[in-house]
Parts: sequence; C-alpha cells; structure tokens
Amino acid sequence: QGQVGYCVISTWSRDRRECGSGDVVNSALHCELWMPGFHIKLVCTCTLFAMRGLLRSPAPIRARIRSTSLRALPAVERIETSDPAPFLTERCALLLPEDRIRELWSKGFVVLEDALQPEEASELQLTLDILTSCGALEPTPEASIGVRDDAIRWQSEEIAPPAVASVIVLLKGLAAAINACSATVRPLGVPSHSMLASYPPGGQYRVHSDNSRREELGGRRGNERCLTAIAYANLAPWDPVSDGGALRLYQRSSEFDLDAFGDDAAAACAALCDSWATRRQDGDDGMAFVDIAPLVGRIVVFDSTLCHEVRASTSRPRRAVSLWMYSRDEEGDRSVEPAGA
Repeated sequence: QGQVGYCVISTWSRDRRECGSGDVVNSALHCELWMPGFHIKLVCTCTLFAMRGLLRSPAPIRARIRSTSLRALPAVERIETSDPAPFLTERCALLLPEDRIRELWSKGFVVLEDALQPEEASELQLTLDILTSCGALEPTPEASIGVRDDAIRWQSEEIAPPAVASVIVLLKGLAAAINACSATVRPLGVPSHSMLASYPPGGQYRVHSDNSRREELGGRRGNERCLTAIAYANLAPWDPVSDGGALRLYQRSSEFDLDAFGDDAAAACAALCDSWATRRQDGDDGMAFVDIAPLVGRIVVFDSTLCHEVRASTSRPRRAVSLWMYSRDEEGDRSVEPAGA
C-alpha cells in the first residue's frame, strides 16, 4: 500500500518435553519482512520452562517472573543511550520552548497540542494499523496476568516505516530541546529504540510507574528513565468521554508505594486519591489526577516516576508511539527531580 506497505509472514516451530515439575518448550519464530528497498529474514529461538499448576492465580506467576528477573538483573537497569543533540530542529524548539520546559519540571507533565501535522498523524495512524493487522506488534508478558492489554513493538528510526521514523526523530528532538534549557540540571540521553503500542477496543493498562522505587534495590529506582514522551495517532474525532482511553496521571505521586497494593489496582488508585486529599489539607491545590485524552497529533511528556494508567477505551483501538528519556547520577537513580514530583 504505497510507501508504508509490506508483508510479514511468520510461523512457529515448537518442541515440548517434560522436566521435573514443569515443561521445557523450545520455540522458533520464522519471519520474513519486505519493505521498499530491503528484505529481512529472521529466525528467533527461545527456551521456556513452564511450571505446571500456576495458571490458577496470576500472583505466583508475577512473583516468579519478578524473582527470576531480579536474579538476572540484581542492579538498576541500565540502557545504552546517546546524545539527542543531532535531532534538534527549529520545529522542536518551537514545540517545546523554555517556558513549557519549566512548566514540565514544575508540574511534572506538559501537553503539546497539534504537535503532528494532519498528514503526519494520518500516515502514522495508517502505518500503525497495518503493523497491528499483520501481527508485527505482540502482546507483552504482563498481558497474561491482566496488567496491560496492548501489543507492542520496539522500533529504531533507522529501519522504521517513514511515518514512524519521523515521529521517533521528533520525540528525540524534544529531548534535545529539553537539554538546551537552563532549567535542566543534567542532560538527557535517548535510547536507540522507541515503543509502538496498539490497544484493542476496551484495552487498558493498570496503574503503574515507569520508574518506581524498589524495595529489593534498597529503595533505589529500578531504572534510569527520567521522562516519558508519547505521541498519539488515533482517528479523529476522539471524544474523551464517549471513547475513553485517557492517560490518567496522578499528580505528585513519585514516592507512592504501588508495590504495597500488589495486584489490587483499584485499592492503589483509591489510596492515591486519598493521599492527594491529605496533601490538599496541607495547602496543595488542583486535582488528584489529570486525564489526558489520546487526541490525534497530541504529544504528552511527563515525569517517568509519576503513577499513571491507561483508562479503558470503549469501542475504538488506541495507537501511540512512546520514547523514554534517560538521565543518570552517581548512584544510578533519577538525576533530575522535577519540583512537581
């Protein structure tokens, strides 16, 4: 279909055998990808150990996933990043001038309206629809335990379809604009890949933080994500009330302990609102949370340590491109603490 059209063919070959209290599954995924100018063939293999008897409750699965991950990565997650300066353009500087950057550091978030031109947004939406329909985006492990419903794909701008590449470049340029502001204490780095996400109608992502403090890491944060930037590509018009799908940001929630509530997302959300009500008595104003509708062409940038959730959409799919901006200090903790955190 023009510049963004291509074909993906994938097949699974699998072999399963019993082993003690579980099963060992060896799988291979065969993919061929054709795009204008190149052809890629991939064979990805993996070995899984499936514990029998765990599917009755998601809690043991989550505990085992976390404990296994912690044994493999006992320290703060570190991602290789690069200086975003080469991506800085006049457009980025106009979209995110110094006063909006100061607003970001003060409030913890900023919303950029009409950041994408109508043609850009339309091409991005079409491209994400094609990628979703051909199975290029895949569910995450958290989907099996009811945490999130989106399918995702990690994508570099270097080999992305043009509509996706231009948005990734724009988001990296915004990181460069933030670095150029005198209010930014330590420079941000950007990773090689961004995340494409597609939620089905009714899909949601329960309350979470992109960089929370972890008890098993002595109270340090689990990674070096500083800011989260999201560009939306959804068919217009999108009605925030009837279509749902809002990004709900809980204000000043950086130090809130979500882990204390385990799998009870409703209790965590109620406690976040109660915590805000207590702070209001001490002089804080405003609301406990802000709902940001995923309007086409809109970009939101927010503090990665804030608790947030993706509210369920009603009858429409929800598409987005996300980029994390990283910052590091001597202890591997967040290096920039916005006043709104």
